[in-house]
Amino acid sequence: MSDIGKQKLSKDELTALLKMRDTSAPEEGKKSDDSTRRISKYDFTQPSRFNKSELESLRKINESLAQSAGGRIARLIEAGLKARLINMDQMKWKDMVGDTEDFGPGFVFRMEPQGHNCAFVIGRRLALICVDRLTGGQGASKDEMENDEEENVVLTPLEQKLLAKVANCFISRLPGVWKGVGEFKTSLGAYVDDFSDYDLMSPDEDVFQVSFLIQGTIGTGQISLVTPFQAVQTLPVKLQQPDRKVALSDEDVVKSLRESINKTAVTLSVVLGRTELKVHQLLEMETGDVMLFDRRVDQKMDVLFNNNPKLKGFIGVSSGKYAVRIEGVNNNQET
Repeated sequence: MSDIGKQKLSKDELTALLKMRDTSAPEEGKKSDDSTRRISKYDFTQPSRFNKSELESLRKINESLAQSAGGRIARLIEAGLKARLINMDQMKWKDMVGDTEDFGPGFVFRMEPQGHNCAFVIGRRLALICVDRLTGGQGASKDEMENDEEENVVLTPLEQKLLAKVANCFISRLPGVWKGVGEFKTSLGAYVDDFSDYDLMSPDEDVFQVSFLIQGTIGTGQISLVTPFQAVQTLPVKLQQPDRKVALSDEDVVKSLRESINKTAVTLSVVLGRTELKVHQLLEMETGDVMLFDRRVDQKMDVLFNNNPKLKGFIGVSSGKYAVRIEGVNNNQET
């Protein structure tokens, strides 16, 4: 036995422990105050929970999802807001629905071709604010509602379609952000006013919930994505694969460089000429005045790539549009 195991409690320490036990136990005939403590259920026999490294991978990709989706919602409803990841958890469907105070409305969405039914859930108050903004309101009136008034609000079919645009800001981003799952597409399904009364999944099915906090000038609310656990259980492992260093052959490197160059866009412009004017000349200019440039029409013009002179050519016309006939390389500039 270790030295710690051999240590004994003193008489005073034993008395203090017994006293604490007596004062913490409820009196006979009285119920304990549940409001002062909360017991969270955790299934220690569950073998499929993510380990620490897997959770870190999930955290990174879902923080990316929060940033991109939050920016889309901000532009959609024309309001300053940010979205941040606040929770990731695996649980039973029945436990998630039962433990969530305001499960709120949302939409069913599908992951194809896997065939998974998933849920997009938004806090009721945030949903009402977004709908109000999309219908020309300021959002503040919805935010000032009492809780009982919010629960009685039923979205019209038109408002449901507007809220679907908010849902798509997250759902449309999933295939790109969760590409570690594999190739899949998402499609938005039916509107659900309250998922706590909706049998989307069996009560004992393991689900994975990702929750985001939306904060901004319009108020605060929560959005959650809920998928079957089997839909994402391989996600962290596959995401770690691109981090492995792989030796590429010279042919692969050249091919990769060519593909990158082919996708790179540059801005091309042609300088017809330059001139200098005094300020009073510029202020006295009127419609019809003529400015003389420092080049003749038969001289070569500079062709610029991203504002860097690279080529020279003559101005002409082709198919009714201005065109440039390349005549040489500008050797005074680095290529």
